[in-house]
This record gives sequence, C-alpha cells and structure tokens, in this order.
Amino acid sequence: MSPLTYVLRLLRWFKDRPGRAAILVACLVIEMGFNAWVPMAFSHLIDHAITPKNTAVLVNVLLALGGAVVLTTAAGLIGDFVYARLSSGVVARMRQQLFDHLQTLSPSFFQKFSAGDVTARYSTDLIAVESTLSTWIAWGWRPLLDLIGYNFVMFTVDWRLALFAQLLWPMTLLGPKIFAPRATEAAEQRKGRESDVLTAVDEATAGRNVVRAFGL
Repeated sequence: MSPLTYVLRLLRWFKDRPGRAAILVACLVIEMGFNAWVPMAFSHLIDHAITPKNTAVLVNVLLALGGAVVLTTAAGLIGDFVYARLSSGVVARMRQQLFDHLQTLSPSFFQKFSAGDVTARYSTDLIAVESTLSTWIAWGWRPLLDLIGYNFVMFTVDWRLALFAQLLWPMTLLGPKIFAPRATEAAEQRKGRESDVLTAVDEATAGRNVVRAFGL
C-alpha cells in the first residue's frame, strides 16, 4: 500500500465529523493565508512606509500585521484542539472496532495466530496509525497549503520566476520515492520481531507457575 493510499484511507474516518473537519480546514486556510501574506506585507511596509517615511502607512501595516498575528494564533490553537479531538476519537473507534472484530473470529484463527500477533495490532499498528494522525496528516497538509499560497504570491509578483520555481520543488519527491519501499520492508520486519517478543512475554507470564515448577 502506498503512503498516499494509506493516508486517504485514514481520512475516511473523519467523514462522520463534517463540522469539526470544516473548522479544521478553515483554520488551516487562515494559517496558510497568513504565511503567504506576510512577505507581501513586509514588502509593502518597506516600499510604502519605511522608504518614503510615511508614518500613516507604517501604523496601518503594523496594526494589520498585529491583528493578523492574533487571528492566526487563535486559528492555530482552535485547529490543534479540534484536530486532537478528531484524531483521538478516530483511534478510539479503531480500537473498539478491532476489539469487536476479534470477538467474531473463530477458534481456528487464534490457533493460527499467537497472542503476540494479536497484541501487536494494539501496541504497534494502532500506535503507528495514531502517530500518522498526529503528525503526517496534521503537518502534511500545511506545507501543501503553504505551497499553494506561495505559488499564488510568486505568480502575482513575477510569473517567469514562478515558472522556474515549479521546476525545482518536484525534486523533493524523489527522496520518498526511492527510500519508501525499503522503509516499508524494514517496518514489516520490525513488526514481526515485536510480535515474536510479545508472544514470548505472553507465554512466559501466562505459564509462569509451570516454568517455576520445572525450574525453567
């Protein structure tokens, strides 16, 4: 499964919370707009306030920047709070569905897979999902929105330089494309080893009286 497919599947868990998702998107757009607007604001500040020594323009730009900082800070706090509620709710529902699904499995499943394999789904897989929710999805969209905003500003200022910049940023996609398969394989190997360790711990603790009785 590619990382993009993995993330898209995770996003489906948010569809039953459209109100919170809309608030989160709005907060991200506000932050993106601020990040894209700040360079233009400083350019306007230098060209029309500091250089010509226009006090009125200086005060207006500084007030606008101050208001934008307050608005963006509030949007960031609200967005982080809403996203924390969303992501924790998603992980909780995943855990519940996984537990409910385990109750429907036949005895042959538990004969085929050890307790460590089952426990690993809770201790490693869901932790990986939670990490993805708390980092990649939260922080992955912001650079994408920033890219859109910065491109808009660049094309507004000089479309020729903006076109040249479009030739450079796709190179950043080569690294993940090259190393992602190796990272995925290493993650699968780690998961298998953690499952073996959990199985050994479970067997040792579950049969500790037998182990002591036979001096093992």
